[in-house]
Amino acid sequence: MSGEKDLPIVLVHGTMGKSEDWSRVVEELSNSPSVIRPDYIERATGTNSTNELAIKDLADEVVAAVRTSKPDQQPLSCVRSS
Repeated sequence: MSGEKDLPIVLVHGTMGKSEDWSRVVEELSNSPSVIRPDYIERATGTNSTNELAIKDLADEVVAAVRTSKPDQQPLSCVRSS
């Protein structure tokens, strides 16, 4: 059984950020099996039908990025910034 240190790490930026914000952190994680940095800045600057930024939409983007990168992976570690 693998330990937590073997889990992929998902780095989620804040709504006004971008995946490159994690560049220095990624350098420190070079021994990690996988680092996923979804980037939803284009969607974050858009709005839904109610003209509001919906957290659910952003969460869906993160889930989609993880499923694309590691479709069979469970569990994983997630770190976010705002």
